[in-house]
Amino acid sequence: MATITETYAKHPPEKIALQTLHEKITYRTWNERVCQTANWLDSLNLSNHTVGFLLPNGTPFLLLFTGASICRVDFRSLRP
Repeated sequence: MATITETYAKHPPEKIALQTLHEKITYRTWNERVCQTANWLDSLNLSNHTVGFLLPNGTPFLLLFTGASICRVDFRSLRP
């Protein structure tokens, strides 16, 4: 089974990966943002911890979820 980053790597970097009402994000930019998010989570030393984030649906949630899956934080989305 391919990892998330391996799946992204198969796409041309300048193609649109995510489009919202406010922005278009290429695969290159998406990968950079996900890596930054994963590095930030790693810097918090959260391994072996359960972490919860409450975010609206959208780009910030997707970045955090994808970044957490890369650095293997036990990430669970919570609903209000």
